[in-house]
Amino acid sequence: MKNEIKKIGNSKELKQTITNYNILKQSFGKSKSQWCEANMALNGLTPLRNIRHLLARIERAYQACKESEYKLKKLSIRKEIKERGKEKEKDKLKKKIIEIEIDEINHKIDTGLYYFRGAVKKIQHNYHCINQIMKSNNHTSFDEIDFEKEEEEYHIKTAMNQSVRVVRMTGKIDQGNQEYLEQCGINPGVAQRAIEGFLFVEGERLRKECYDSTTDSLYEFLEKCYQDFKGLSKKRLKKLGVERGFMEDVMYKVTTKDKRTLLSSPLEGED
Repeated sequence: MKNEIKKIGNSKELKQTITNYNILKQSFGKSKSQWCEANMALNGLTPLRNIRHLLARIERAYQACKESEYKLKKLSIRKEIKERGKEKEKDKLKKKIIEIEIDEINHKIDTGLYYFRGAVKKIQHNYHCINQIMKSNNHTSFDEIDFEKEEEEYHIKTAMNQSVRVVRMTGKIDQGNQEYLEQCGINPGVAQRAIEGFLFVEGERLRKECYDSTTDSLYEFLEKCYQDFKGLSKKRLKKLGVERGFMEDVMYKVTTKDKRTLLSSPLEGED
């Protein structure tokens, strides 16, 4: 068995394959590409919603990094203990077992570092996106109050966007999205009419082949919907007996120290 393993392991072709594999795999080590992270995962229709998604992904990647860090530290210490034991061991066979165990630990360390680097790349890319969103929306900092103030816009645009998709498919807003619109204080019948008007104009442009292949017209429509419907959720709450659905006293407020810290780290593209 030992000679067979040695024979296979010393194969020139296999050695070259493993060497090439170790080089090529460095382009990966994470579950998603940066394109997927930026295009498929950023579905929020407001800046702070997207930043929240990005921070959640950073949190998951950061926790993975910390777990890997602790495992790697333990493996490194175990390796030192094995090496110390190897120096003291007099029995040749037992020393060979220890050498194999050290090789195994080295392999685990290499594998752990591979995924650790992948998680670090994910953290850096997600924060790179956060910097760009903050810069393009003139945010130097934000807190929970800013996030809550933006929520009505997010939900109006999301409810209308989902309804547009359903009307494209079936011609009518479905029950679930009607309920969502009502929770935003919007009459589903008014929303249906607005969507039909948008789709009619879009259809005419498609028919005349003077259409825009981007999603710009959709986002412009959603912005118009927000401007038309903003404030309706407060009126709905008032009907339900809630005068203030917003309680700043219990929300996190960014401190002056935190603002200085954020400002001391230039946003992407600044010197």
